[in-house]
Amino acid sequence: MLQVINITTEVVTIEALAIQETALDIKDVFNYYHEMVYIAKRIVYDYQKAEDVVQDALIKAMRSYQHLKEPDKLKAWFRTIVIRTAIDLKRREKKKEMVSFDALLEQGIEHYYCDDSVEQSVNFHYTCREVQSLMDQLSPKLRQVISLKYVEDYSDQQIADALGISLSAAKTRIHRARKQLLDLRETE
Repeated sequence: MLQVINITTEVVTIEALAIQETALDIKDVFNYYHEMVYIAKRIVYDYQKAEDVVQDALIKAMRSYQHLKEPDKLKAWFRTIVIRTAIDLKRREKKKEMVSFDALLEQGIEHYYCDDSVEQSVNFHYTCREVQSLMDQLSPKLRQVISLKYVEDYSDQQIADALGISLSAAKTRIHRARKQLLDLRETE
């Protein structure tokens, strides 16, 4: 039993030494910190976010340092990681900012709101007005189904019960109404 533990300990020690030899010295990368923050700031337009980007990039660099083939190009390699991390952050933020037509329909107009900026709030209200004007163009049956589904937040079964129709008929009307709304939106 002791021999197995010693062999395992020796293997772990050898792996730890190999990791230490290929580990990134944080001092080498930290020399480029301010330059990398400047680069990230040019992408994300916010100093605090740029600092976060550089910190995230540093973690990524430390995890993947063993893949760096030419250690003398450390600065260029780290810069690439910073740029890609900043772009990823920008893309994630852009997805959060977008108020999609489907999200409004699925979550209900009254339940979906923006809480960050004036621009987002204005865009949200404009989209709500657009959806309302499109709903006004639907037939009364489809408008009623959409209103029950997305404004009143009824389930499909509740809609069927309220209208005195079968569940499949309610689902069909909801599907048709959504399709017509999307078609109307595309034509405008």
